Amino acid sequence: MEKLNSDPSRTPFGTLSQNTVWANADHVTLTAAGIPGLYFNTVGTSYLTRNYHTNYDILSNVNFDYLAQNIEVINDIWVDHDRATLPLLDFVARATEASSRIAYEAEPGIGLGALPGVDPATLTKLQEAVQRFADAASALDAKLATGRCSNSRRVAALTMRAERLFLTTLVALDVFDQYIFPHQQLQRDATRMPLAVDSLESGDPVIANDTYVRRTGLTSAGRLFAYETYVAELARHEPSSDRLQWGGQGHLSPYVDLWQEYHAVADKISGGLTDPSHYSTEIASLKEKLQPVYHQLNGRLDSMAQVFERGARLLTWAAKVAH
Repeated sequence: MEKLNSDPSRTPFGTLSQNTVWANADHVTLTAAGIPGLYFNTVGTSYLTRNYHTNYDILSNVNFDYLAQNIEVINDIWVDHDRATLPLLDFVARATEASSRIAYEAEPGIGLGALPGVDPATLTKLQEAVQRFADAASALDAKLATGRCSNSRRVAALTMRAERLFLTTLVALDVFDQYIFPHQQLQRDATRMPLAVDSLESGDPVIANDTYVRRTGLTSAGRLFAYETYVAELARHEPSSDRLQWGGQGHLSPYVDLWQEYHAVADKISGGLTDPSHYSTEIASLKEKLQPVYHQLNGRLDSMAQVFERGARLLTWAAKVAH
């Protein structure tokens, strides 16, 4: 950002820096494999909504002077990276993002701590590990800010180990192939399934089905297909699928199968049934299928805690060898 902001005339439309991974970008597979990268985007809202990927996205609409200016700015940034003694990595920003992802609410007012199936000890362990990592990142920054680093090659190796650790373990995909942390899709499912049960038990099956069951796992798209096709699609998303490179690399969640529950509730709604007693089978099934989701969620929270503990040790070690 220092390079971008040093001469505002080179970026006439302003600048914005985001510490995220754009899953629709070409380099995302490399990022998830542990190779850091930068993504530059200069598509404004007007162009994105009116021209991008349409028949109006044509050569005559290209501003070649501005394009050349972009290339010069990007080239300068890459040259700075190439000449830097140490990798230009922001671990404090990564810690801030981690805290935000852990505080994520899948539905308003419902975070991880509000889910009865989340192990409080595991959640606390993760939060404390992230804080130790944040402290280690700040301490390393303070050491490097002095401008004296007598063992830069060793520090560079340790910080790159930490960066690769985080990229290979924390870059995950949700059901829409968007970037998330490994726990977040499971958190969404573990949040919405009990809300579906609550709605069915309170006599509101429409809210249960359309607001919560439909938005759990792959149900939103899968409900439109025959069940056999849906099951085949679920199998294709298994991390062990031999034709899916993203299976393990994207830390895909085992998507809970609620196809039958969704259609059973929809059929009963069509029949005018609203009394909770009419939905006892679906309620029992949702409760049963929720338990494996909690098991997977707690396992991922624990694994993430171990990742941040390892990251904190690497940065602490880097700070010690820096002088």
